[in-house]
Amino acid sequence: MSTPNTPRKASSDLRLALEAIDAIGDSPSTSPRHEVTEVPRPSHYPTLDPVALHGPIGQAVASVEAFTEADPASILASLLAFAGALIGRGTSIEFSGISVVPNLFVLIIGPSNSGRKGTSLGMAKRLLGSTEALKEISGLGSGEALVAELSGDSAGSDHAVIVESEFARLLESAGRSGSTLSPLIRQLFDGDALARRTAEKEQVAAGYHAAVIGHITPDELLLRLSASDQTNGMANRFLMVASHTSQRVCFDDRGNPNHPSIKSVGSAKIATLAAAGANRGRLMLSDGAFRALSLIHRESLVASDNPLLARLMSHLLRLTLIYAVIDGSEEVEKEHVKAALAFIDYARSTTMMVFPSSSISPTAQKILAFIEAECANGIDKSSLTKKMGSHIKADERDVAIDELVRNGAVAICDRPSNGRTATVYVATAAIGTCTDLTLSAPSNKS
Repeated sequence: MSTPNTPRKASSDLRLALEAIDAIGDSPSTSPRHEVTEVPRPSHYPTLDPVALHGPIGQAVASVEAFTEADPASILASLLAFAGALIGRGTSIEFSGISVVPNLFVLIIGPSNSGRKGTSLGMAKRLLGSTEALKEISGLGSGEALVAELSGDSAGSDHAVIVESEFARLLESAGRSGSTLSPLIRQLFDGDALARRTAEKEQVAAGYHAAVIGHITPDELLLRLSASDQTNGMANRFLMVASHTSQRVCFDDRGNPNHPSIKSVGSAKIATLAAAGANRGRLMLSDGAFRALSLIHRESLVASDNPLLARLMSHLLRLTLIYAVIDGSEEVEKEHVKAALAFIDYARSTTMMVFPSSSISPTAQKILAFIEAECANGIDKSSLTKKMGSHIKADERDVAIDELVRNGAVAICDRPSNGRTATVYVATAAIGTCTDLTLSAPSNKS
């Protein structure tokens, strides 16, 4: 409900805005109508190394940076995924017995407003150019739907990009009892045949080549990604890419086809470069590329015990291949490995930003997020259970709460409630702002 002061404040703000507009005037402009205002980027968000902006695909992203509020990293991620889908499974790279084709799974992670995830996708499509050779799929709610979309029974190209702007919904569907969506997505990444069997018929999807682009907020990912999908290979098949705007952009091209904002998009034609790289067979490694990959593998530069980061070497090879193909190179060069490594580093930093390394288990981290959202009010077990829904079982909840209390992340408090005392859980960081709560003995309260 609005307070009595709200209309007055809104009116005051409007009056100030109108006065500011009047002060601008409307005299003819003598300079290009293009303004860029910096927006502070959260300090915990990673920064993309310029080395990742290599070749035509990197140049395309850099050329539109002044004319978009999208994060260059998220534009690059989507463009790489689209390009890899267009190149197809007829072009590959092999290193130490690992053979990969250029299909990427990327997950763009950013706030619902300032993340500019949708903006980055739109810009990537514009830089791509023609997408007629691609089949775009969205709104998957089940494994059966995925098989149906990619099978020979469904019309369209066998080069596909699955775009899930509400990736949280896909995770929710994958988490339902009996859902085959998670294992089928894992098979999709590996290029294995997907099968769906019913009493009437068997439906098989084989010979497809699919990339995935998902959008989600950090909080949604932390809450929706199940503990099993964090460890069973579902999550690590996605390169997590942080997305946050760093500027407000105002410009008007006045309909001029030679305006930089139009020319830079029109000249990119990444789809043409990708199509030219299709069906090239196995690309050979130059001596420099082999030595670079050997160094990375030998020194475990992208290896990790974290299950969320267990497939970085496979991602590195796929990215290296895409950079090389878009370059039009006869063979894979050292520079392509360097660009891929820079992108991998950004994705690794994003993963650690969303899932910080700590002694707290993934399930406990999810419950801590619910408790932290209540600030100093605390939350009782009944309310916590309602918020969790079916994502966390009761026994897992109790074990995780005990873990949080032992680690000092959560305190058990007593709160007066209608003449009685209710037991609530409060994030330790919020204890100092509590006014009506008293710490309770942690013995058997959880």
